[in-house]
Amino acid sequence: MKILLRIALLGAAITAAIWGVAEVLARSYLQRAISEGWPVPSGRLEAIRDVFPRKTATPSARRLEIEVSQIGIEMLPRADRGKNTPPPAGQKAWKAIEGDTKNYVRDRLAMAMRIPAPPSPPVVDYLRANALQIQRIEDHLISNPPPQWAVDLGKGFEAPVPNLLGHISLARLLVTSALHHDSENNADAAWRDLHAASRLPEGLVQRPELISQIIAQVEVTMITGAMRQLAGAPPQWASMWPEEDLLARMERAETADAWLFYAPFDTPPNADLFRAFSGNDQRSTFGGRVLSLIMSPYLRASAANTAMAHRQLLREYARLPVCSQVIPRKSPAQLIPEWNAFGRVALPSEAIGSSYQRAHQLLAQLDGTSLVIAARSFRQRNGMWPSAAPQIRSRCSQPMWIYARTDSTSVLMATTTPLVTVGAPGALNLPQRYIDH
Repeated sequence: MKILLRIALLGAAITAAIWGVAEVLARSYLQRAISEGWPVPSGRLEAIRDVFPRKTATPSARRLEIEVSQIGIEMLPRADRGKNTPPPAGQKAWKAIEGDTKNYVRDRLAMAMRIPAPPSPPVVDYLRANALQIQRIEDHLISNPPPQWAVDLGKGFEAPVPNLLGHISLARLLVTSALHHDSENNADAAWRDLHAASRLPEGLVQRPELISQIIAQVEVTMITGAMRQLAGAPPQWASMWPEEDLLARMERAETADAWLFYAPFDTPPNADLFRAFSGNDQRSTFGGRVLSLIMSPYLRASAANTAMAHRQLLREYARLPVCSQVIPRKSPAQLIPEWNAFGRVALPSEAIGSSYQRAHQLLAQLDGTSLVIAARSFRQRNGMWPSAAPQIRSRCSQPMWIYARTDSTSVLMATTTPLVTVGAPGALNLPQRYIDH
């Protein structure tokens, strides 16, 4: 009996020693994976917290929430709404025409030439009924800094996020108003609508969440597409917009997303890794803590291996020339060994590739809009279209658009190579050629 007990104790001691060595090696592996090579000045993944310091919502954002609620759009973040908070006044009227605004904006911006057309009668009625309040909202946006909501990366997966649905709804409404004003030959009001709309993504691109960057890119796509459709001389702000480096902003958000994903694994040995990863709303249990302790070396090694593959993907996409035709090139199975089942499921390789694909296409389309605006400005000054492509501040590593004056009254602009269509069928994609008269 004593011999069996000694054998059991010896086995337990050997197992504990093996576990201890494995834990040390796994933690060392994880430290190497998150401590070098990331796209921040120090290379350390955790340094992304210094890029996005904690801050509260600006007065401009809080005032906008109140003003927009008057036309039925909710912009109050979910974390700030109580269970008994009533919906905004007029929400029913907004919801009744929201789908029409989506279809109207998508269809108008898909046109390869300017063909003024009003929105549906219910949308026109809504715009007219709320004209004064929409003007108040635009006054607020144009005369104040871009609205920004709270940021707190320290809260991990519970970090505050703006009401992105309300955000994009307001942007789409202002673009709808601009296109409607254009159909009524009110160029000044149309450009004013777009100027107000442009303030929304200017604030959103400052945020650390990748989803916020994606919504900002959709808003920029709507605004830059609408610029091609408006008559009249483009105002000065439009020729330089957006001034932000959208690709750099997205890369920072990609890094912040990576930190949120891998930081929970860089915790003390007695931490419940399952709870740390799933969020504080998940209560830790005794069984969960025991299982976490047993699996800790594997979980940390898996996180380290996944982080290195994640970092490799970000490096590869960051080296691409701007406006590249990005095709997601690698699947988790090509980047992650078979032993890392966690990484093969968790690595967001497709999402990373799609986000870079979307960003590069947007930058190419921004160059197209800049070309349209520059050509129109030349015509406004000289009474004719330029004979050759006007000079623009290109965002791309190489020319992405060709320009041809077909006769004295019309010009054709088209992409040099086909751009990849992003999103599901029916998603917002700008045309790859444009004819102006």
